[in-house]
Amino acid sequence: MSLKKNNQPPDYVIATEALKKMRPIEEIARGMGLPTEPLHFFSYAGRYAKVSHRLVSRAGGEDRQGKPVLVTGMNPTPAGSGKTLTTIALTDALNLLFKKRSDRRRASFVLREPSMGPTLSVKGGACGGGYSQVLPMEEINLHFTGDIAAVTETHNLLWCMLMAYLSTPGSRKPIRLESIEWPRVVDLCDRSLRQVVLSPDGKIREGRPTLRGGSLITAASELMAVLGLAKDMEDLGERIARIRVARYEDGTPVTAGSLGVVGAMQALLKQAINPNFVQTIAGSGGFIHTGPFANIAHGNSSLVALALARRHADLVVTEGGFGADLGAQKFFDVVCRTAKIRPAAVVLVFSTRDLKYHGGAKPVGAEGAPGMKWRFAADREACLRGMENLRIHAENLKQYGVKVVAAMNRFAIDDEEEVRFCISAIQERIGIPAVVQSGHSDGAEGGLALAETVLKQVEASGEGESFRLLYPDEAPLKEKIETVARKIYRAEGVDYAPEALEALDRIESEYSSKLNVVLSKTQFSLSDNKDLLGVPPKRKVKVTGVLYRGGAGWVTVLLGDVLLMPGTNYDTCAARRLGLKPDPAVFGGFIVENLQ
Repeated sequence: MSLKKNNQPPDYVIATEALKKMRPIEEIARGMGLPTEPLHFFSYAGRYAKVSHRLVSRAGGEDRQGKPVLVTGMNPTPAGSGKTLTTIALTDALNLLFKKRSDRRRASFVLREPSMGPTLSVKGGACGGGYSQVLPMEEINLHFTGDIAAVTETHNLLWCMLMAYLSTPGSRKPIRLESIEWPRVVDLCDRSLRQVVLSPDGKIREGRPTLRGGSLITAASELMAVLGLAKDMEDLGERIARIRVARYEDGTPVTAGSLGVVGAMQALLKQAINPNFVQTIAGSGGFIHTGPFANIAHGNSSLVALALARRHADLVVTEGGFGADLGAQKFFDVVCRTAKIRPAAVVLVFSTRDLKYHGGAKPVGAEGAPGMKWRFAADREACLRGMENLRIHAENLKQYGVKVVAAMNRFAIDDEEEVRFCISAIQERIGIPAVVQSGHSDGAEGGLALAETVLKQVEASGEGESFRLLYPDEAPLKEKIETVARKIYRAEGVDYAPEALEALDRIESEYSSKLNVVLSKTQFSLSDNKDLLGVPPKRKVKVTGVLYRGGAGWVTVLLGDVLLMPGTNYDTCAARRLGLKPDPAVFGGFIVENLQ
C-alpha cells in the first residue's frame, strides 16, 4: 500500500486538476442507465445534474434494487473521522474491483448536501478528501443547486404566512401567541439568533404582544426532514400539511394545511425535491441530496436519492452522520422503517486519532487545521482504551442483525506498527473484520481491501433477512426513548424535565404512539455530555425538551444542552488553518477562479 506522505498536494489542488479531466455528467449517467433527456435530466454545464424524482416510479428502464451499505463511525473527534471520504473510496474501489473481475455489477453512493454554516466556519467542506472526492468540490460546498436555500425560504414562508394571519383583522379563529412553535431558519451558524424577541406586526412597543423564540439552522428544520423523507410531490404535500406551527385559542392545532399554504410551499420545493447527480474523481456516479444533521435531525440523505441509486446500481453506499449512536441508529429506525429496506452491511469508520482521543491521549499538534491540531503521538495504550468506544458501537450495530466491518481511515502520518497493532486488536477483542483504507492518498486502489471485505459480508447477508428494528411501531413513546437510551447509549435510564414529560404525554394522547423518536444530543459522546469520552460511566440521560414533528412523523427528543443553532468560529479561513500563506484566489479552501 502506497502512501504519498510528503508530496501530496492540498485537497483543493487535487480537485482542480481532476476537473480538467472530468467526464461529462451525461456520460456518467448513461453508464448507470439513467435517462438523460431534458424531461428527466437537467445538466449544469456538464458538471452535475438535477435528476427527476419521478424516475423512481418510471415504468421500464433499469431496476436493479441495489443493496444498501451504510457507512457510520465511532464517536468522532472535533476534526471528524472521514466517513464521507470512506464512502467515496469504497464506492470507487467496488467499481474498480468489479472492473478487474469483469463483473457487470456497479456501485453508486448517496450523500447529504453540505450545510454552508459549518462548511465556512467549522469543517471547510464535506466532499471527501485527497483522491477520494466528489466534484466539483467548490460548487457542492457553496450553494450547489440551491436546495438548502429553497428549504430555508420555504420554511420561512410558513412563518411569514403565520404572521400575516395574526396581523390580518377579521373573523379568523384567534391563535394563542404563546403556543407558536414554528421558528425561522438560516443556513449559517448564527449564535445571536438562538433567542430573539419578535412582534407579529413588526412594532415592539409597550403594551403590544411579543413573541419569544429563536432561529434554527436550516439542517434542523422539520421541512428539511420532510423533504428527505417524502417519496414524491404528493407525499411531500401531505407531510407539509401535517406540520404544526401553533394552536388556536380552542386548543386545536394550527397547521400548514389549515393556513392554506401547502401548494405555495410545494411550488418553492419543486426543484429541490429532485436529487443532484455528481461524480467522483474516479468517475463513479452518485447522488447528493438534502442535508439533515444527525445530532439534531435524522442525519441521512433523502429516500428519493436512495431509491434512485438503488434502481441503477447493485450496491449503494450511503453515509449516516456522526457516530453510530446518531446517524446509524436513525438510518435503521427511521429511514429503513419508512422506506421498508434492509441494509446489507455496515462499515464502522475509525482512525488512530479517534481511538487516542477517546482513550484520553492529549494532542501534540500545533494550533491550525483540524488534521494538524488533532495530531497524536504513537500510544498503543490509548488506542486500546479508545477501542472500547468502538466496541460499544460494533455491539450496538449487531443488535440490528447486520454484518459489520471496521474500516481504519489511515493518515499518512500514522505509525505503521501502530496501525497493524490496532487492526489485530480489533479483530481479537471485538471479533469483527477490520481493514485499512487509504483512499485519501491512493484513491480507489486504497479502498480495494475494504471493498473485498465488504463484498464478502454483503454476499453473506443475503437479502438482509436477519435485520431487525430496535423497537416496534406500537411501543409507547417513553418506551421507545428509553430503549434507545439503554441499548444504544448504554444509560441506566432516562430523567425527564417536567415540561418534557408533559409534552410527551400530550403528544401521545393527541396523536399516536406510532410516531418515531429522534433523539438529539452531542455527537462527541455516547452520552448527553460532550465531555464524557470513551465509554461513559453508569448514568442516566436527561430529556430537556420534546418537539412534535408531525410532517416528519416523529418527536424530536432533546437531550442535555444540545443546540439547534451551532455557533460560528471566528477564524474561517481554511488556508490560514492549514498554515498556508493567504492567497486572494483561495477562500475557505475554495478556489475562487473555479466559481466564476
